Amino acid sequence: MRTGRLPREAPGFLYPPDARMPPPGWPEPDVVHFRRPNGWKVVMNFGPVSVALPEGEVLLFSGPLEAGRLGGESTVWLRRG
Repeated sequence: MRTGRLPREAPGFLYPPDARMPPPGWPEPDVVHFRRPNGWKVVMNFGPVSVALPEGEVLLFSGPLEAGRLGGESTVWLRRG
């Protein structure tokens, strides 16, 4: 069985679990970003630091949103705007 972390925008590709940091060009290691063909997005921030939100209309969120950023340990659901 292959294990590792999921990159934020490519949920089928894994990098090695023994890697200390994601490869160059990969997004934040504590964030998972799913996109659906119908325009829905879910961004989960498992880390303690806020991260930038992708473009879209915010529909629901579980934690603080400040100036286009998702707070730590929070999730947001968006729809393509």
